[in-house]
Amino acid sequence: MSNGGAGLDIDDLDAGVASALKGADITPDMLAQLAGADHRISSNDELGRLFDLIDRVDHDGSFNSIATTKTDADGKTVATASGEVYDALASELARARLGAPATSTPIASAINKKDPTALPSPAECQKSLTAIQAQGFTDIHLRPLPYMNQSDGRWANTQYDRSPPVPGEVRTIKQAGCAPTSLAMADCCLRDSHMRPEDVAKFAVAAGVSGAPNGAGTNTAGLVHDWAKANGLSVTAGTSPDQSKNVDVLKAGLESNGVALISVGVNSDTGKGHFTTTSHVMVVNGCAMKDGEEWFAIANPGRRDQATPHAGLLSVDDDVKQIPGAANGDGSVWISRTQLEAEMERCFVLHAGAQS
Repeated sequence: MSNGGAGLDIDDLDAGVASALKGADITPDMLAQLAGADHRISSNDELGRLFDLIDRVDHDGSFNSIATTKTDADGKTVATASGEVYDALASELARARLGAPATSTPIASAINKKDPTALPSPAECQKSLTAIQAQGFTDIHLRPLPYMNQSDGRWANTQYDRSPPVPGEVRTIKQAGCAPTSLAMADCCLRDSHMRPEDVAKFAVAAGVSGAPNGAGTNTAGLVHDWAKANGLSVTAGTSPDQSKNVDVLKAGLESNGVALISVGVNSDTGKGHFTTTSHVMVVNGCAMKDGEEWFAIANPGRRDQATPHAGLLSVDDDVKQIPGAANGDGSVWISRTQLEAEMERCFVLHAGAQS
């Protein structure tokens, strides 16, 4: 795919990708409508419309019925084409919006070769920074990281047992793996480790911190501290009942080159939240000033596009903004301090190197 010129000829899609598109209820007629008269998808606008179409299919639940993993001849769990076509298209759209060169290989090859753990390039970081500054943000402290989503077909259906496991239960990273996915992003940022969510999930299960049998998610505090100890990182926790104090801990850590995992819930005053209806774990990797208030950069493993409506959740408003031109994990989504204090429950700031 490219920003212009020849573009992608939809007649030349390989059979696996074409099948994946059909499996996601995306028909050849839909693709033809997105392409121009020459039957080619060539512009950012057309590619963006294709991405939005797939994103809507994902959010309304149709995409969830597609098998995203399978067992190969060696008994290993591997991703299917259906599980990866979304992410390949999302990657190409992000590259186009950042002005990066399009991948030159066919889309099926790009799917297989794409490294979801790679840090953004300097050119991509500069493009995002320019977009953030254009929205009036100043005094920006931001550590770009590779964005990972727990619904990514490469690991979405990986088994993520509780501690101890519940016999017969099927519990996956997609269902309960927000903390391992968030920690994978943070670790890649701090150590360039190329850790993936399934690596962290396996560690959590082995360490007995993957979540109690009667719980919904992970023992995040236990996971962060155990991971930090095993990998030479330091942790500063903000666990006060006073969220203003916790945000102070968060801001100080970000300004000293740290990256944080935060637990969020709903605003107790309104009963609503931007990121969850119950509880959720995300990454905060930056802070800045805008209009005299502190703002914080979010990388949300549960939602690729904050601006797209999601059942039961708030999207964007005066307190949560999505920056056009900034990439996920590189300052795309920002939340005001006021709103963060209303929705955050605690934070864990990680730094490279052992704590002195």
